[in-house]
Amino acid sequence: MSKKLIALDMDGTLLSTTKTISPENKQAIKEAQAAGHIVMVCSGRPHVSLTKFLQDAGLGGLPISASNGTISIVDGKVIDQVVMDKKVTKKVFEWLVKHQFPFNLYTAQGVFAHTMFFEWAWQEAKQRPDFEERKTEFARIEDYFRAIITDRFDQWEELPSDLGIFKFFVLTPELARKTMLEDFAGTVTGATFTSSFPDNVEISDVRGHKGTGITAIANYFGIPTSDTVAIGDNFNDIGMLEVAGLAVAMENAEYGVKAIADVVTLSNDDHGVAHAIRKYVL
Repeated sequence: MSKKLIALDMDGTLLSTTKTISPENKQAIKEAQAAGHIVMVCSGRPHVSLTKFLQDAGLGGLPISASNGTISIVDGKVIDQVVMDKKVTKKVFEWLVKHQFPFNLYTAQGVFAHTMFFEWAWQEAKQRPDFEERKTEFARIEDYFRAIITDRFDQWEELPSDLGIFKFFVLTPELARKTMLEDFAGTVTGATFTSSFPDNVEISDVRGHKGTGITAIANYFGIPTSDTVAIGDNFNDIGMLEVAGLAVAMENAEYGVKAIADVVTLSNDDHGVAHAIRKYVL
């Protein structure tokens, strides 16, 4: 059996709905490693918090590709990164501020948040007709970002001149505003956009997708992309699913993701990662 690279998305894939990694998934990862395969995590999360999360979960040391494949790290060493063009980032930045969209910048130096991020985020959320039912969920999102934000800014000129921006993470709970942002992002030359869950839009360089991330890791280990397996659930996973030799969608995946996958595994709450590893790799 040839050595495989198994690329796992985090939220909605490796993680259950309670945001934990099940013992079943951990055991399957260890079985794959014992059989000589490489297991990596390819996530939209920033690299610093992703690394810490995996360490705390007992999976430290896995190769990672973070911020939607824009920074890839093996054994603590950055092997590839994709930063946005300065002119493009300034254009997107100024448009988001003008229209008061809540956004963060994922960068090599951490996560930078606009000073109005939380105020604008709640302003967006309160426009939803189901706001009262989802208030607790929005509060959890706020807690997550308060824990990972490195610094705050107000004006473009306040950002470090050498700041390499991997992506804009924009919260868009209100559907009409999300459509407005996607329409704008589609006109920005040199940029692409995607979503990692229904209430957000992520804007990055045209090479800034998970397909770039798993290709970088595969090349590092000398594994042909035909021997890669990608497992994901949302639209930001499409890049790696399109590149991988075997594309696996979670049962809980978006319909559009299932449509391009080769196979569908069990849901994230039914240890779909473990099921896929044992059925399609081991």
